[in-house]
Amino acid sequence: MIRLIAALLALAPLAEAKAAPSPTLIEIRPVVAAPDGAPVVDRAWLEARVARSNAIFAPYDLRFTLGPTETIAAPVDARVRADRDALAKHVAPAVVNLFVVGTLMDIHEEGRVRRGVHWKARRGGRRVHYVIMASYASEGILAHELAHFFGNPKHRHRPGNLVGYVPGLGLPTLDPDQEARMRRALRRMVKSGELAPRDPPAVPPRAPSTGE
Repeated sequence: MIRLIAALLALAPLAEAKAAPSPTLIEIRPVVAAPDGAPVVDRAWLEARVARSNAIFAPYDLRFTLGPTETIAAPVDARVRADRDALAKHVAPAVVNLFVVGTLMDIHEEGRVRRGVHWKARRGGRRVHYVIMASYASEGILAHELAHFFGNPKHRHRPGNLVGYVPGLGLPTLDPDQEARMRRALRRMVKSGELAPRDPPAVPPRAPSTGE
């Protein structure tokens, strides 16, 4: 009997590991302003911000992969509402569209510089939404805007909250109700076809042991 109990206890962690959900993998499609053909940020800049986002969203079973970089000649900056709206024509389906511009300005308070925004616009009579970031945005801004993208429009100014501006210890987090909204929004977007989860990258086979 003791051996049986010990065996069952040993199998318990394996059962829990099998039951753990696999993260949903969503592609972020970067579209970068390129005045005179020179992108305002490089690939390493984009990769750093996606890596930071993956670290933050890991506890919520959501992961991002960075798609090929595309460039546009205009708008180079997003200073007024029309600049933000003009990006709607470049939106692609089934992905999170990320636009990076040189400068992003507040449209309500003149002279106020912004680092990122989750923007909603109309394209051909259909509502679309996307993330716009400035070329000087720090690594954590993308994750903040993704929290808005996935169903959390209101800021919450608590220390360490992802949808706020008050720093805390460690990585920013979502409160339970914010996490629930995020998960509902993700399910809705996947069900409607707005987002199409990607297959996780294949794990390369292990090299055979040489016995050394």
